[in-house]
Amino acid sequence: MHLLGFLMIQLCSLGNAFLLPNYVQLVNQSTATVAGLVTMPAGIVGAMMSVVRGRLYDDKGARFPIITGASLMAAELIAFACLSQQMSDLVISLVYIIYMTGMGMSIGAIMTNALASLKPEFSAQGNAFLNTIQQFAGAIGTSLTSAIVALSQAQYGSKGPRPTAIGTQHAFIFLAVIVVFLWLMFYKNVKTEGGSK
Repeated sequence: MHLLGFLMIQLCSLGNAFLLPNYVQLVNQSTATVAGLVTMPAGIVGAMMSVVRGRLYDDKGARFPIITGASLMAAELIAFACLSQQMSDLVISLVYIIYMTGMGMSIGAIMTNALASLKPEFSAQGNAFLNTIQQFAGAIGTSLTSAIVALSQAQYGSKGPRPTAIGTQHAFIFLAVIVVFLWLMFYKNVKTEGGSK
């Protein structure tokens, strides 16, 4: 359950990280520099959450940071799925902060909880599994979302703003379905004290 959840989060995160700069440049006609600046605040917030998530895990157990984080990720992906055909750079920057807050809150708790469920002698293997899945999931997320956008562009015979926006919306719907399944899985299985049912 932890490995599957970790895979889905990484898949959604890398898919998100591909779609948004692509959208800023191809749909909003902004520069690559602007695309980087639009996504930078969310990256900073996600990094800052590493401090908060550890304290939350210690104070409240695994369930609160994992479920809250998954809820924030779902809120962002559903919002983008609804707004994908008319997002300004400012909207992207602000809404993406929601995702990175949730991702930063949950990912460390999932890793800690996963490794805590293993006997100490298996911790190294657990870390190896998580690192391998992170790379694998990132490749899948980027490949699938780019393929969905490319399919829309091919259907319209153009890489212009409108086909790209439509393809981006379809990709975000796909990611939203994944993260809703993720939330349901964690809601059912993660206990407050740590570990899983």
